[in-house]
Parts: sequence; C-alpha cells; structure tokens
Amino acid sequence: MKVKRLIQALFILVLSVRFTTTSAMPSPLSSAPATEPVVVAASTNNVATAAETDEIGYWLITDEDSHWSVDEVEVLQRALQYTLAALAANGIDGVALLDGYRFRHEAGPYVGDVEGRMGTIDHNVGIIMLSDRAFTVLNGFAIYHELGHAVDNQLNGQLSEGFQRYTGGPEISGDNNQWRTADNYWLRLQGRNDRAEATADAFAVLVMVSYAGVNRPVFAHEPITTDYDGISAAITLALQTNELNNW
Repeated sequence: MKVKRLIQALFILVLSVRFTTTSAMPSPLSSAPATEPVVVAASTNNVATAAETDEIGYWLITDEDSHWSVDEVEVLQRALQYTLAALAANGIDGVALLDGYRFRHEAGPYVGDVEGRMGTIDHNVGIIMLSDRAFTVLNGFAIYHELGHAVDNQLNGQLSEGFQRYTGGPEISGDNNQWRTADNYWLRLQGRNDRAEATADAFAVLVMVSYAGVNRPVFAHEPITTDYDGISAAITLALQTNELNNW
C-alpha cells in the first residue's frame, strides 16, 4: 500500500506544471482517465510538499478524507491559472494574495450534504471545500466563485465595496447592514440581497468568460436582463482601484 501511494504521489507531482500569471492559457495535463483517486504527498500539516507555490500540489490538502482524481486536479489547476492570470492583468499578485488558502475535496455531490452547496470557504483557516459537482457543473463555476470570496476577503472587502460602488447598488439600512445588488448585476437569488455573493459571482463571470473563454453561466431565476458585460466591467474597475495596487 505504501509503495502504491508513493507511485501515485510521484505521478501527480510529475503532472504538476508551473502556473503562468502572464498568460490565461493553461499548460496541458495528461489526458489519461482517472480510474481511482490520486493521492498527493502531504506534509505533517496536510499540505502538499511542493517546493514552490506555483505548483498545483502546494494548493491541495490531502489526507484520508480528501482525495483527488487526475480530472479534478486538472480542473482546479486551470481555475487557478485563469484566476491568477485575471489578477495579474489587473496589477495584482494573485499568488501572494491567495497564499494561505488551500483546497479540500469532500466526496459526494454537495458539501456537508447540503443540497445545492458545491463549495464553501472558511476564511479563518483558509480552506476552500469543494464537492464532486464543483468540478463538473457550469465549467467549475463554484470554484471560481469561492476564489472570488477569497480575493475579496484578502482585500479586506474592497472588491465588494468597489463592485457595489461601480454598479450603483443601493445600501439597505438595518441591523444586519444588508445590501441590495443593483438591477441587472446579479445572477443568482443569493446575490440579489447579498453584496459578497453578488461580487463572488461577478468575479467568477469575469474570469470564466474573459480569461477561460467558456460560456456565460446561467442560473434558474436569473433575470433575463442580467448584464454580463456590465458585470465584468464593474468587477474589473473594482480590481483596478488604487487601494489594491500594493498587490
């Protein structure tokens, strides 16, 4: 068993390619089908022992409860590449910004068996949890969405503040300090009255459409007037604010 796990670890490390923050195009991985989970060598703190942060193994948490298939690693690697490329294009060092976050895979369609929840993020410990469906539904939208939350958190909420400002979304006064997203600038019902959710969705749209080159994600109950171009423009402006240039 130990020999088998070592072989698997060497296999996935060989597949790892360095991220490029100057290009949105990913380096290819092996197209061999994944017939069983691939285990990445882990250190004592359950983080892969890659030498540098631009290797995919560095971002993965692996233990007996978090296994990764080759296909899942490939999808996540591409999502990270496109995200880092989008941040770099807007003057932000994404590797430095996101360092401290790692990904854990929970087997099953939903995280915590909560229907519809394909991904979650815990900023306190820097863990992004992904279910099986996060890698297959809408070109991995859930992954880009959670990365949007991570970016916003690392920028101390400046991304969501900028998105709200550039879309003209009105503030709702009240004990919960809620916000209402401007018309035409939200995709899912969760983002209609939640600025952070609308911002994470907007970030996902920008990276997926403008950098990954995939189709626009469409959701149930999404208004037919949703302005994808306006969403991308607003989140780009938010990324380019002077306060963020230190990254």
